[in-house]
Amino acid sequence: MKVISKNIIILIVAYFIYGISWSIITLLRYESFNAGVFDLGVASALLYSVFHQPFQLYYNGQPTMAMNKMIYLLMAPFFNLYPDPRLLLIFQSFFIPLAIFPIYGISKQVLNDEKISVIISLTYLFYYPMGGVNWFDFHYMSLVPTLFLTSFYFLLKKSYRLSIIFFILTDITNFLVPLIIIIFSIILFFTARNDKEKRISIFLIIFSTLLFTWIVMYFGVSYLTYWTNYHSISYYVLMIQTSTMEKVLYIFYIFLPVLFIPFLDRKYIYLIIPYLGFAFLNNYFPYIDPMFFQYPSLITPFIFLSLIYGLKELSNIKKIKIRSIKNIAIAILSINIALAIVLMPWGPLNSQVVCSYDLKDNIKITQEDIALENIIKMIPKGSSVLIQDNMPQLCIGYNWTLPDFLKNNTLPEYIITDPYSHFFYNYSVYYPPYNQTMISLFNIFFMRGLYGIYAEYKGIILLKLNYSGSPLIFEPISMNLTVAKNNIQFLPPGNYSISTQDNVYIRILTNDNKIIYEGPAKGYFSLNIYYSDIKIEKSGNGIVRILQQSP
Repeated sequence: MKVISKNIIILIVAYFIYGISWSIITLLRYESFNAGVFDLGVASALLYSVFHQPFQLYYNGQPTMAMNKMIYLLMAPFFNLYPDPRLLLIFQSFFIPLAIFPIYGISKQVLNDEKISVIISLTYLFYYPMGGVNWFDFHYMSLVPTLFLTSFYFLLKKSYRLSIIFFILTDITNFLVPLIIIIFSIILFFTARNDKEKRISIFLIIFSTLLFTWIVMYFGVSYLTYWTNYHSISYYVLMIQTSTMEKVLYIFYIFLPVLFIPFLDRKYIYLIIPYLGFAFLNNYFPYIDPMFFQYPSLITPFIFLSLIYGLKELSNIKKIKIRSIKNIAIAILSINIALAIVLMPWGPLNSQVVCSYDLKDNIKITQEDIALENIIKMIPKGSSVLIQDNMPQLCIGYNWTLPDFLKNNTLPEYIITDPYSHFFYNYSVYYPPYNQTMISLFNIFFMRGLYGIYAEYKGIILLKLNYSGSPLIFEPISMNLTVAKNNIQFLPPGNYSISTQDNVYIRILTNDNKIIYEGPAKGYFSLNIYYSDIKIEKSGNGIVRILQQSP
């Protein structure tokens, strides 16, 4: 019986600690309505559609399949067994750290030192740019590091069939990956150890080229020009020059944790070119942000591969002994642990820095969250519903849309609001097709008299089309405000009573100084739309109490 080595046990324990802890974090974000329709909801809906919608390549002349991430077709049968967005969060949290095992295998093969290999593998778990990948919902590109590094490991071990299978899986995760595989295959062709590896490189070049061409042809050339931000050569020069410092700093930020050693590698460092070229030709901030977003997954595996080969280059220098390489690896791990403490979502010091993930607020489940979940259960499956970006819970089994994408003259059967969310007042995407927010659409639809309040809990409202009865659920808003705290985030439609501890004069205004109520301490006022950013002015001290009597 073969005994598992101590190093493998260390990696297995680290793997499960990572997977379990990240599963808890992402599930709490989901349950507290801080996950997003973009992109968890969209990814879930895409997988769900495979077995619950007719198979069509085009509908009314428009592409209907996500050819730029065809791996979803392979994942869909498993997702269909239990179609729930939370399954994707758990899957991703355990799939991302799987990369430590091929990293260990590659490092052991290249550096021939188990301890250094373990250290480099553990470093991956603390590499702070990958924190954003795991944090920001689910993305198919998050599969790239594990799949690519596994492909490379099998190639090193001359397990060519498995290597080809994993290279193909890597190829179909994201639009940019075929370009990366083409560059890798060219490198492989000139560094091949035998004729079989040359044939593999030729196959991968042909397959990746055909795949990339097929994607462009399927979506149209405009898809390629859109992603490359193409206008003209002069425009390219202008784009590269724009935000130059941020782009240079991006390179600095992602290579600092590995002490820039990947640049010593003269082969695989070139695999970062497709993503950096793509990012630098755009001025979309998330592309050059090393935190918060999913994009580091398209560069991290090549950084770690080049780190291993960079250390190999150092070990070839006669004056540098293997002990020195080990010390460098320990230093890199120590730096990454220190950075993770500050820059990872779970980092104890992350809340103290400007670039904070606000973990505490993002995983706290409130009474309002519980109420919102219960109200969602009142919406029948299959209904059309207008939702906010913080509601991926409604992306499976519902005909959902977002305010930014709601077409004119469309009347969903239900409208559900969460005024405690950022997305109640703001767009879901950076460049919305329509300049509409939930608060603006709610007010328009409610004022037209087409909808009735079906349920309300402290401002969370479910509207139903053509409903004229009393709310099935009503929990009123009740708040006490002092002189020190006299601002209200929002007030929904309804009838309100107002009273104070002392006899004072009160004026309630919106942020743009529109008067909602002005009068003595005790009285009543009525609202027929949502108001946000409300302030209260009082002629004296005391406590003001506002109570919603009815919706």
